[in-house]
Amino acid sequence: VKELTTLLLGPERLDVSDMRANVSLRDGYDKSSAVIRWFWQVVEEMTYEEQQRLLMFWSGCPIPPLHGFSSKLNPSGEAWAIHKLNAPPTTLPTASTCMYLLNLPPYPTMQTLRAKLMLALTFGRQGYDQA
Repeated sequence: VKELTTLLLGPERLDVSDMRANVSLRDGYDKSSAVIRWFWQVVEEMTYEEQQRLLMFWSGCPIPPLHGFSSKLNPSGEAWAIHKLNAPPTTLPTASTCMYLLNLPPYPTMQTLRAKLMLALTFGRQGYDQA
């Protein structure tokens, strides 16, 4: 029963280390970028419900990939990615769900990143959870 529940509903917690290891960084971001370090800290501090909203926003599905993030590729065969969105820090993050692409502006502080990301996760999922 537990295996079937996990298959249908996903795990009880997002494997952030697997996600971090398999997400590509593009267009000026790398593992040492402050915004990327802050992003992963914010994701680790999220509740599971918030992490599910992140997945919904990023991919259109609130459930983590069954076999981990290395197995979930977009139609072009690329992995999940975070793209540096060259926009002012007042801009909210955006996502291209079919491409598993999160567009993240270069926020000046972790607090700004957290606030903008949570705002996007709250209001940017409109449509996906409306059936």
